[in-house]
Amino acid sequence: MFRITLCDNHCAGASVAPRECEGQTIARESRPRKERLSVMVEKTIDLTGISANSVEDAVQLAISRAGVTIKGIHTAHVTNIDAMVEANKVVRWKVRMKVTFQVKDELHE
Repeated sequence: MFRITLCDNHCAGASVAPRECEGQTIARESRPRKERLSVMVEKTIDLTGISANSVEDAVQLAISRAGVTIKGIHTAHVTNIDAMVEANKVVRWKVRMKVTFQVKDELHE
C-alpha cells in the first residue's frame, strides 16, 4: 500500500523508492512499519504431470512429486493441457504448469 506523489523535480516513473524531495514524498509506505509484509523471494519452475484419469490428477501428481524435494509450493498456473489419443480414445492427460514457491533463508549442510 503505497501513496505516490510526484514532486516538480522528477518525472513520473523516475523512482518508486522512498525519497524526499523538497518536502514531498516520491513514494512512501502508508502502513505502519509493524504491518508491512516481509520481503521474500520466489522461484517459478516448469512442471509436467501425466495421468490416465484426469487433468486434476495430472496436476496433483506433479505437485505432490515436486513437493517431496521442494517445500512451500503455493501457486500452480496451468499453461497447457494435452489429451493423448489412441484408437480414438483419450488415454492420458498431459498438463504443463508453472509452479511457484518461496525461497527460504536456510543454509544447507
